[in-house]
Parts: sequence; structure tokens; C-alpha cells
Amino acid sequence: MQRILTYYEINPLAWKTLVDESPYATWCQTQEAYQFYAANKQEMTPFACGIERDGELRAVCVGYVTKEHCRIKQFYTRRAIIIGGPLIADSANEDDVARMLYAIQQPCRLIAQSPNRLDWRNLPIYIETRNFHDYSKWKSVFEACGFSYHPHLNIQITCDAAHTMSEQRRRQVKKAIGNGATICEAQSEQEIRD
Repeated sequence: MQRILTYYEINPLAWKTLVDESPYATWCQTQEAYQFYAANKQEMTPFACGIERDGELRAVCVGYVTKEHCRIKQFYTRRAIIIGGPLIADSANEDDVARMLYAIQQPCRLIAQSPNRLDWRNLPIYIETRNFHDYSKWKSVFEACGFSYHPHLNIQITCDAAHTMSEQRRRQVKKAIGNGATICEAQSEQEIRD
């Protein structure tokens, strides 16, 4: 038997176990993340959804609803954000994931028990998952539930002292590019010296 659970119905121990074992685990899908979102009442309203089948927690999704502070923009910027993507157990099947995705599309039910209640004017107009892992295994399920995939350019830069550039150096590089300099990858050590 499969059940949809809200934040207060999810067994905390089962949730922690799922975080420890899931290949999709991030801090953003933990109970602590939900509590962090709930503590920031002015910025966000949290929601959580769990799918339990045969007494085992198979998937959890934690997110928050946010909007712009400007009253005029608020109506058009209400969105549900799921940082890190859903938490899915290895034992989950397509039906478990689909039920969770349909459940998060019903924010009234999920947010009803939230400490920061919303009225209909504040319900999200779209849901965005910002995945930290490869969910290609579940792509067809996401699409069947009405989600569409939009790839983004991800760039990782090491931010240690050896890789930082001073403000003066950045200005020099910007000026050089403005004067026609080009940036290309060196093909040899001699090019670097030159």
C-alpha cells in the first residue's frame, strides 16, 4: 500500500535513514533544511512530501515557496523551489516517484500543515527543481508528470588564494579585451611563457 505523507507524517528516523542511503541525498532534502526554511518566514514557506510504500519511505521532497518582495511583482513571481532535487530511495519505482511529483503539484495539501500558511493568492505558479545529481533515470517520469528539463551551464571554480584575481588585475584584463586581446587555451608551455 502506498501513502502520501506531509512533513508532520513522515517518520523522522525513516527520513534520516533515506538521507543516509539515497544516491540523491543532499542537505537540502533533510529535516534540518525544512526547519531552516520554516525559520525564514519572511522569505519562504516550506513544504515536504514523502511517499511510503509497504511501510518503507521511498521518496521525500522538500522545498519552499517564495516570491518577490515588491507587491506588484509578487503575483507573477510565486514559485516553489526544490533545491538539490527530490530524495529517492534505490527501492523506489516509477509509480512512487510519479505520486510524489503529482503530490508536490498540490501545494494546498502540503502547505496546510506548514507553520507559515498560504492563501490561494500566494500559491506558486510553477515548480522548479534545481538538481544536484543526475536524474536521467527518472526523466520520463518527470516528463509524464508535466515537468520539462532545461539544462543550465554549470561552472565550478576553485576559490583558493592562488586562483583569485585582484580588482586591478580584473580591470587590466577587461581593458585588454576591450582593446582587441583574445583569450585562448595555450597549446604549449612556450606559449604560456610568451
